Amino acid sequence: MEQRIALAGGLGSLTLREEGPRLWARAELPDDGRGLYKVWLTGRNGRALLGTLVPESGGRLAAERTFTADALRRQGTWPVTGGTAELTFSFHNDGPPAGWTWERPHGEAFRDRCIRSAAAGLDRVLVRREGERWTMACPFAFDREFPLLPLFCFSRLKQWDEGLFCLFSFDADGAPLMPGK
Repeated sequence: MEQRIALAGGLGSLTLREEGPRLWARAELPDDGRGLYKVWLTGRNGRALLGTLVPESGGRLAAERTFTADALRRQGTWPVTGGTAELTFSFHNDGPPAGWTWERPHGEAFRDRCIRSAAAGLDRVLVRREGERWTMACPFAFDREFPLLPLFCFSRLKQWDEGLFCLFSFDADGAPLMPGK
């Protein structure tokens, strides 16, 4: 039986076909020329690397691979529930977007103790300062834990060459601001 599902974010498609104790998987994306993508199969308890997408005719990127059901079970991805494509290398911009800098979040920047605690788990973030306000952009993937979960309702998504990011804005004292304020 063959199953076709959209990759997370609607960027492309994933085709799955069970062949006895094996699973054949193929991912396809339109070639946007931005860089190299890796595709992951996702399951309830993990993810498994399908591979790096390579160019095919017709302006498409694709990767395919056959897995054993046992291998996917060990990785927490059996049954497969979806997939995600991640830009892992950009052909264009070696640095952050204009006006942004990569920083490690530091707790004293946030007024609220709960936000400070959530920010302690972040690795690198993009930061832009604008007068009395500042904005933090955290790398985002649909199959990973949401960055700064206490601020879910204060976030907005932004796509750059580097990938998808959650943006959060703060006042000079580190209090969160609603999007558009």
